[in-house]
Amino acid sequence: MTAGPDDAYRRGTVLGLTMAEIFILLLFLILLAFLALAQSWDRKRELETAAAQELREDLVAMEEWRPVTEAFETPDEVVTLKRDKERAERAAERHRRQNEALRDVLAKEDGTAAEAVRVAQEAERRAEDAMEELRVFHAKGHNPPCWYRVVPRADGDGTREKPYYSFNLGVFDDAVVIRRAATPPGGADDNGGSFAHEAERLGFGAIPYGVRLTDAQLVRHLNPIHEAGKSKRVRSYSCVFWVRVWDLTSPHAKARWQQAHDKLIEGMFGAYTVRSDPWPETRTAEGE
Repeated sequence: MTAGPDDAYRRGTVLGLTMAEIFILLLFLILLAFLALAQSWDRKRELETAAAQELREDLVAMEEWRPVTEAFETPDEVVTLKRDKERAERAAERHRRQNEALRDVLAKEDGTAAEAVRVAQEAERRAEDAMEELRVFHAKGHNPPCWYRVVPRADGDGTREKPYYSFNLGVFDDAVVIRRAATPPGGADDNGGSFAHEAERLGFGAIPYGVRLTDAQLVRHLNPIHEAGKSKRVRSYSCVFWVRVWDLTSPHAKARWQQAHDKLIEGMFGAYTVRSDPWPETRTAEGE
């Protein structure tokens, strides 16, 4: 039987409807694919955000134990840091693993990934710095002296670093006077340089000795030396210079003495308060 025009029209209509259905199906599949991809991106962002938050929390946790080191005054007490040291080592290793994982996984440039990588790198740096601080603390104690000599411990168990004094400071009612202590012989075992060369490099010779200085003038002349020690420009680790201090205030000005000693001087130096020896007219290289 010969197909008529109506049959051809119907076949064309059916064929057209079939193509439309296929097109709609393809659109639906593409939409599903985009939805799945969007969910994957959302999930990845959630994981990245969670990783970044975990790293931030680890940084906070590290800050909680950092002040522990500042509570100790002598190297003899460092044994009590064993637990905190082990905790820091575990945190440092965890930071390294997280950092490596994030570098591999977050290989894209959206803001969340970049922030997570930045936090991971900062965590790794902070962990390494903390471990170095613990290493120095374990070896040298809290605020080790910049100038020192190695002497036996009083209990006979090993040695310690006994500070040399760089300056003698006299605190008066309205001023502070600096007198230079004799530069000690030799040098530290940290970098092989001589104390005399370090004193010259740090500008010891330019300090106004034997004159009455205001607190602000004292800070202006001595704080650069403090900063050099704390910023590792003297030793390979953060250190402090030591001074001997005399209370030369009048009986009614002891509040001035406490302010100058506790805040002004100890804010820059390790300080030994001299109570029996007279205010010196000559230099001395002896430590305490």
